[in-house]
Amino acid sequence: MQVCSFDDIIKEPIVVTLGFFDCVHVAHRRLIDKAVTLAKEKDARCAVLTFDNNPRIVLEKTSKSKLIYDFSTRCEIFGELNVDMVIKTTFDDRFAALTEQEFLAKLFRNNLVGVVCGFDYTFGSNKKGSVKELKDYCNTNGVDCIVFERQDFDGEKISTRYINGLLTDGKIEEANLLLGDRYRYSGVVVHGHEIGRTIGFRTVNLVADENVVLVKNGVYYGFVEVDGEKYKAIVNVGRRPTFNDDNTNIEAHLLNFNGDVYGRRITVFFEKFMREQKHFDSVEELKLQLKKDKETAAIL
Repeated sequence: MQVCSFDDIIKEPIVVTLGFFDCVHVAHRRLIDKAVTLAKEKDARCAVLTFDNNPRIVLEKTSKSKLIYDFSTRCEIFGELNVDMVIKTTFDDRFAALTEQEFLAKLFRNNLVGVVCGFDYTFGSNKKGSVKELKDYCNTNGVDCIVFERQDFDGEKISTRYINGLLTDGKIEEANLLLGDRYRYSGVVVHGHEIGRTIGFRTVNLVADENVVLVKNGVYYGFVEVDGEKYKAIVNVGRRPTFNDDNTNIEAHLLNFNGDVYGRRITVFFEKFMREQKHFDSVEELKLQLKKDKETAAIL
């Protein structure tokens, strides 16, 4: 999949999907699927225009805003959804100052044959540009424009904010339903305290990214992908209370895997919340619980 800049001019025909796609949930996936289909019909490439940073940090003047998926993870998902091209731009003061006419003029420098977006898509400074203005501009330029209506789940709009709340409440199965896939977390494996090795439960460790939303602290069942292969895993998110470690960690014990993955990028997929974290009075008590967790994970 090709990644290019919004400052580039794309001469080959493209159908572009507009939006932030900050967690690529099921409503986003429907947009992208329609764009992929339209691109095939028009013998064009399917492109997604998105930001490579967090716009809310600029808009809300805060450093506390977190993304569910960072740019690299979203690109991985776009590739899985048969997107041919990601057009990236950084949401900064310069981009925020673009008027709706300037944004449209820059977008339509490319060889657009189709545009797909959601009903609430806005653009230009202070979000003044509306879907109606976009559709009118497309019609004037002979470009197909498809707008999706609001997508709901149990009467609630499917949104990143809603899914964020589910993740932080540990409702991973509900979150996955709205994401359209298992929630994932990718990173480079680092050396931990190697406590797991000493008690017979080796783990792979990832550093928690403070800019990314994490699931509620606890023990989960899921998978870890290493070099394209997926292995069942027990995943601990949060502290290590038995060892008085208050740092936020992501550590996974892979079933039926004994390889060395230090320094390599892996992806952890979360499927089911198993239990809360707890402080064990002894290492032997912890080992007994981990054995039970492993037995449970093996049959899931």
